Amino acid sequence: MSTSQPTGLEPHHADGTPSITPNTFSSHASPLPRSYTTRQGTSSDAAKISKLVGNTWSELFGWSVSPQDLDTYINVTLSPSSFESELEQSDKHIFICASSSSSSDQQAEILGVSQLVNNPSPPMEIPNSIELQRLYAHRSTHGTGLGQLLITKSKEKARELGKSKIWLGVWEGNERGKRFYEKMGFERVGEKVFYAGESKRRDLIMCIDV
Repeated sequence: MSTSQPTGLEPHHADGTPSITPNTFSSHASPLPRSYTTRQGTSSDAAKISKLVGNTWSELFGWSVSPQDLDTYINVTLSPSSFESELEQSDKHIFICASSSSSSDQQAEILGVSQLVNNPSPPMEIPNSIELQRLYAHRSTHGTGLGQLLITKSKEKARELGKSKIWLGVWEGNERGKRFYEKMGFERVGEKVFYAGESKRRDLIMCIDV
């Protein structure tokens, strides 16, 4: 999240892994299949990615910002047109994950998204690194290995690009997200400031070798 643009809510942190928040999801949600397919996203996936990321962020973190900031974020920053633009940028690499039981890629519901970005200016000195800027999973897939699969695919892509490290920023209030990244092998190496609307917050910078 850019400190120079206080109206922005993201995208510079990978907060899609859920935290324990008020009014969180029902424990009775039906689990989806545990077998997934992954591929690199294309511009034709923009609307589905927008829906997944927007719904997930709103459900997990919408309570923590004003209604106006949330509306702007969901309908501008996370709009289909915004993702269509990002999917066409060579320095951004978006992976999508769907149920392997789907009849075709075009019909499949997108259940998970990860996004790597060749960020030339990390918030601290992290040589030969790439940023994991987004990681989002549908609420009903938590605990099924989808998040781990997206981390694995992200590490593979980072190595393909000649990178030796992946770094990310996770909101300090996202306890479940921090535990997930620690479980995946990420270690805290620093912190940075970001803004959610007019609210000044802190991201923890975490890093992993690939």
